[in-house]
Amino acid sequence: MKKKKSLTAVFSGKPLTFSSKNILRLFFKYWFLTIFVVTRTLWHSLKLYKKGLKWHSPTKQDETRRF
Repeated sequence: MKKKKSLTAVFSGKPLTFSSKNILRLFFKYWFLTIFVVTRTLWHSLKLYKKGLKWHSPTKQDETRRF
């Protein structure tokens, strides 16, 4: 009999009120992560552009919200 694969995930954290103070505090706490993600995304898009990836404008169907 085959064993079924399963995934168990757990998340724990403290709730924070949605305020400007908390948003700024979290931004400055994780500022490097934000800059890292943005620069890596731009770097990879530049590499793809240099390899010849063509840019296509979105179609009317792409601009429609589907949710």
